[in-house]
Amino acid sequence: MFGLLQLPFADLRCLADDRFDRVPRPDWSADDPGECFVRGFGKMSARNATGYGLIGERGYVEFDHAVAFPTPVRHKQDGWPREIPLLLWFRRMYFDGDIAGRFEFGFMADSEIEQAFFAENPELRYDLTEIARTIKETKVEIRSPDESRTESRLDRCGTALARAYLTATTTRDGLKRYPPADLEGRFLLLGPSTVHLRVPVTLPVVETEDRRPILETGDDRLFITSAAGSARRNTVAVQISPTASRREPSTERARRVLFAHLNAMLFAYSHLVSVTDVNEIARRRLRLRDLTEKMLKRFEYLKPASDNAEDAAFAGAMAAFSAAHAGRIDELTQRLQNLADQAAEESRGGKAFNWGRSLFEQILIKSAEAIATGATSIK
Repeated sequence: MFGLLQLPFADLRCLADDRFDRVPRPDWSADDPGECFVRGFGKMSARNATGYGLIGERGYVEFDHAVAFPTPVRHKQDGWPREIPLLLWFRRMYFDGDIAGRFEFGFMADSEIEQAFFAENPELRYDLTEIARTIKETKVEIRSPDESRTESRLDRCGTALARAYLTATTTRDGLKRYPPADLEGRFLLLGPSTVHLRVPVTLPVVETEDRRPILETGDDRLFITSAAGSARRNTVAVQISPTASRREPSTERARRVLFAHLNAMLFAYSHLVSVTDVNEIARRRLRLRDLTEKMLKRFEYLKPASDNAEDAAFAGAMAAFSAAHAGRIDELTQRLQNLADQAAEESRGGKAFNWGRSLFEQILIKSAEAIATGATSIK
């Protein structure tokens, strides 16, 4: 079982002429960012053959230093005789070089313990809503470069993580002029968490009524559910995989990566529209069309990191999506614009920024549909 918690973020500091004294490195738009790091977070890594299911980006920052896990993550349900460890697999940050990024936390169940557990207890099942709760409620400590420490649940660490990131990516002199607390919430905003669970079909799971099917093709099933005890509903995507392998098949990976890109991009753009004058958006050429076109270019030139056939198939699926839309970018942009406007309008109306069920569901549906055929349009 693999679990991923994602926090999308919008970084609008490029709107200021001095970029609020943002440090120039890493250069997220470069094909090869070179040797660099984010102060207090971690080293920038280029995509390589050891990515193991994480290709799809030019590079990422493994932010081990910024978020610590004081205790091991373990999952246990009522009636279970013992726990199954959820091993922390990665802490990675991605950014598109413009305004959209995301923080991702990946967890992998200890396979030997997991297999032995269900072999010894054949009557027991994974409750996927409870796994999502375990991940969301995991205790973390946010460690800022200013040496402050903040304890939080993983799904509620956005404010502390945003301020730590602002501290890390602002020059030391700039911190005097632009305190992170003054920028967080407008020029840098983290969105609500989403959870992605991948469960091989060979593992026993509880069949819940709280689910909305997205894709059902034999044993290949993708649906939406909710984390147990969560006030926010329908923000957990579950992939039931027809393969018992721990490695994602290319189509599953393509769905997940496309969703991650669209979710982060639309969240960032919706926040941009909700807080920024339309003339400033036009002057800076931060239209959704520009962002979408750049996203397609990244997919078009994505190359497999190795000779692995699954990596090649994944790159092919993403390239096919890009090729299908390259000649009708305006059509794709309008469809994405409708989703972005839905969230931005709620924010303009004075409500809390909403990135809940309807948008999560629509983006996930569109990602699955697009990859299912390799080159369909987003409808």
